[in-house]
Amino acid sequence: QIEGVLHVIDESLGILGTAPDTRLTLSYAEQDETLQFIINCPKPINPDLFGADSDDIAVTILRNFSRDINIEGNVISIKVEN
Repeated sequence: QIEGVLHVIDESLGILGTAPDTRLTLSYAEQDETLQFIINCPKPINPDLFGADSDDIAVTILRNFSRDINIEGNVISIKVEN
C-alpha cells in the first residue's frame, strides 16, 4: 500500500499544485483497512480536473491507485486502493 500512497500523493499534488495554506492528511481506518488521503486547498477544486473523461496521464495513474475520489469545494478525499 505504501507504493499506492506515494503515487496518490505525487499525482494529486502534481495535478493541483501546492500553495502555502494547503493541508495534507493521511488516515487509516482499522475496521476496513482503508487508507484515505485528504487535501484541503485554499481555493475550490475544479472537479473537471479529475473527471472520467480526462486524458491527463496523472489522472489515469491516480485512478489506478484509488478506489474513490470525492471532491467537495476545496477538499479532495482519495481512498487508496489496497
